[in-house]
Amino acid sequence: MKRKKQASRSVSAGRSARITPTTSERPQVRSRSAVWPAYASAALLWASFPPLGLAWLAWFAPLGWLHFVQTSRDLSRRDYLHLWFSGCLFWLAVLQGIRLAYWPLYLGWFALALYLAIYIPLFVAGARRLRGRGFPVMLSVPIVWIALEFARSYFLTGYAANLLAHTQVFYPLVIQLADQLGAYGISFLMMLTCAALSNWLQNSRRTADAKPWWPNLPSWRGLAIAAVMLAISLGYGWYRIGETEQLRKSRESLLSVLLVQENTPSMFDADVNTPKIAWSRYLETTRDLISRYGTPELVVWPESTFTAGSPWIAGELPARLPAEMRDRAMDRQIVENWLRGTRQEFAYKAQLLLEAASQTGPEDTDLQRDSLGQLASSPVPSSTNSVANNTQATLESPPDNGTPRSTQAPFLLVGSDAWEITSEKWKRFNSALFIGPDGNLKERYDKMHLVMFGEYIPLGPLLQWLRDMFGISGVEAGTAPVVLNLGDVRISPSICFETMMPRLIRRQVAWLTADGQSPHVLINITNDSWFRGSSMLDHHLACSILCAVENRRPLLVAANTGLSAEIDGAGRVQQVTERFAADGILARPHPDGRWGLVQSAGYPLAWICLFMSLLACLPRSRKRSDKAKIPPS
Repeated sequence: MKRKKQASRSVSAGRSARITPTTSERPQVRSRSAVWPAYASAALLWASFPPLGLAWLAWFAPLGWLHFVQTSRDLSRRDYLHLWFSGCLFWLAVLQGIRLAYWPLYLGWFALALYLAIYIPLFVAGARRLRGRGFPVMLSVPIVWIALEFARSYFLTGYAANLLAHTQVFYPLVIQLADQLGAYGISFLMMLTCAALSNWLQNSRRTADAKPWWPNLPSWRGLAIAAVMLAISLGYGWYRIGETEQLRKSRESLLSVLLVQENTPSMFDADVNTPKIAWSRYLETTRDLISRYGTPELVVWPESTFTAGSPWIAGELPARLPAEMRDRAMDRQIVENWLRGTRQEFAYKAQLLLEAASQTGPEDTDLQRDSLGQLASSPVPSSTNSVANNTQATLESPPDNGTPRSTQAPFLLVGSDAWEITSEKWKRFNSALFIGPDGNLKERYDKMHLVMFGEYIPLGPLLQWLRDMFGISGVEAGTAPVVLNLGDVRISPSICFETMMPRLIRRQVAWLTADGQSPHVLINITNDSWFRGSSMLDHHLACSILCAVENRRPLLVAANTGLSAEIDGAGRVQQVTERFAADGILARPHPDGRWGLVQSAGYPLAWICLFMSLLACLPRSRKRSDKAKIPPS
């Protein structure tokens, strides 16, 4: 009987073993979690940028993406695909202004958004990898986020706008830290705070059923650390802003600068007379502003607005014309006549602007009215016939009406195309021209960081068909920054989106400082009319604000169609114009030049984060990788 009972027990045990397998014998089914947090993060982060500009949301917006960082389950391809899709939606919404410049840029808008969206799944994968190496979530999250922000500011020439820190530019107390750690330091603090909050929420949810959530000391400790670091940052900001106020009270302004803004749209397929009409409107606006403010020491026109279809041409004509001119059947005599006429027109435009910008100059003389009509009606030479028809008739020396030149004429800083003709090449530059009160060119700065597919086509002959299709002749990049000396004041100019590349502006300031020409004022001239008043203007201004803080120098912006602005060394916007307005700003920047780690060492925090993230990507031995599970938060 005992044997039969034992046998029946063993049979029933075997049945139960087959019916109820052990945990190790159960098939592992990968669970699917909700993906909506990824899209919630995309929506909240978009809302923190203009046009909504709900900047406080940026401190919490990444929580949805951090959900994927902290989950203990393995992420599937589906999860990473949804992370990428959420990034696509975010970048398409943020960068939609790009498409407004020219219809082919719809393709560029999509391409840029799809590329930048890759950084979201990379962030989640990198943070999880770092956590698997034993890093707490409060370190792994900000380290990888900053590493990727820094990497995208270099990769493919770089896109350094729309950093997390750029959402905070109108909170001066928060952004003062940028002079020591750069914009990346602000992003680090924001992600650390968000990670602490995410960690607290995760632990609170896990312990809610088992015990009261309030004794969960590790998560509270994380919040306390984040609060302390935020308090230190705000305290530093309060100290620096107070220091700025003391400097303003103890020092006089450096100079008076008139930033001129008109509402003249830019179009790739514009009529040949459009830039000449825009030039005339800028002259009239300058005259109106002078009557309102008086004559300043410097008048600034935005990027390209002074060209009016006729660029500044440097140097003398070489003995042998470049191949591009020979291909257009332009002989030497025609080019010499064209060169002479172009230089006469440049002197003519400079004289008109100096007279308009001088209090004692003629206010509304027949000379100005006639010259504006002549300028607006003269075509731009682009081929042999137009050059031959133009050089003798339309670009003659301006008549002398007997009006004496003003003795109070200011200096001019104007955006213009510039050409250099050598025997090898016809070089074109996007330049800022510094013109003295005598009408002569004193200095020229050539834009150093060019816009891909806007000012040049990459990959050389491979994409030659794009050049031919859209008529992009290409622009040469400048090789060095320059200093414009106006009395004892040194000015460093930049052009267009160069202020969206903070490493470039920092390098220029460091370069000039090493040469003993540390600039007192930074001036950016830009033509943002391409973006039709979209939030791209706000993104550009946000970058300029942080550039001012990083370098501790006042930064002035003259922008066609807006947003023109005066920004002090603490990143506070003193004045700003409206969109689509013919207006101007009389800026009186005060000296600053306080020391910061960024000026002397660049961005060491960002480099450290990048280095640590790359180390985390190195392969590990199998024995150690088996143990590298995502630890509980």
